[in-house]
Amino acid sequence: MGKTAQKNNENTENSIYKLLVVDDEIGARESLKLILKDTYDVLTAESAQEGLRKMRGEDVDLILTDIRMPGISGLEFLKLVKTWYPGVEVILVTAYPDSKTTLKALKEGALDYIIKPFNQWEVIGAVKKAIDKRDQVIHTARTLELLKAAIQENYETTTKALIAAIDAKDSYTGGHSQRVSKLYTIVAKNLNLSPEDVNLYSHAGYLHDIGKIGVSERVLLKPGPLTKAEWLEVQQHPVIGSRIIEPVKFLRKALRIVLHHHERFDGSGYPNGLKKYEIPLEARLLSIFDAYDAMTSARPYRGAYDHKKALEIISSEAGRQFDPELVPVTVEVIDKFVRISARPA
Repeated sequence: MGKTAQKNNENTENSIYKLLVVDDEIGARESLKLILKDTYDVLTAESAQEGLRKMRGEDVDLILTDIRMPGISGLEFLKLVKTWYPGVEVILVTAYPDSKTTLKALKEGALDYIIKPFNQWEVIGAVKKAIDKRDQVIHTARTLELLKAAIQENYETTTKALIAAIDAKDSYTGGHSQRVSKLYTIVAKNLNLSPEDVNLYSHAGYLHDIGKIGVSERVLLKPGPLTKAEWLEVQQHPVIGSRIIEPVKFLRKALRIVLHHHERFDGSGYPNGLKKYEIPLEARLLSIFDAYDAMTSARPYRGAYDHKKALEIISSEAGRQFDPELVPVTVEVIDKFVRISARPA
């Protein structure tokens, strides 16, 4: 079938991915094992109970389980696995495809499903997809842990490194963060805020998109419309960003700005669907500068709007995307800043 698949993990050198096949039918168990055994270390179990016992003593990477089994069903087994072993991916195998059952399984955390009778290439493809996802999740989690530790030790150095890392993936984001930070800081000064708060606004503007380091480069740079799954991945960046800066004590106030800068005044934003004054004032303010710079910057999927058009769009979104009380003030600040910047030296 091919050479064995080595784990993409520096701490498990020369170790092979371990799969668990759970099915009360010996024919299905042995067929799956035969297809996969040359590439993976395959364990088998004839019931969910036996599968759970084996998982207690084995480091399982992926499970293929039948849905209809005596005792604990495949769906019940899936729920238990996702509760006790959330990092383990699950593929369902069934001879009775049912849209409601399949949808329920996917909602409970199943990655994919295979319909019996299956062919070897379908099985191999589904397993490879699941293993690739597992590696990506582990890599992202390890990266975030390293970032948190580094931030604790040295914020300034780490911030520059993080922005450089994002810039390397997506040059737009690095420059975008600097421009938003500058506008955000100007407003803070115009509001006669304390030096401490001005500093907070500066950092929050600079770091608001730091979570994009957890978004794949393929999605960030995609020239066309995003799929639903890709859009859901992008929507996680405020959550990832807030987790990154959470360990830094003096940035705790910035956490809610980073987390909520994509909420919309009408409640249709993300990640929490906050509306109106549930959204922190600082986040409502930053969202306007964020949108302005995004509109006036060229992206892989569209050209840049000019300054006038961007301000018109912002004004038209008052009460929907943006706080209607903040729009006139921020539009005035942006217009003034751009006009001053455009003057010859």
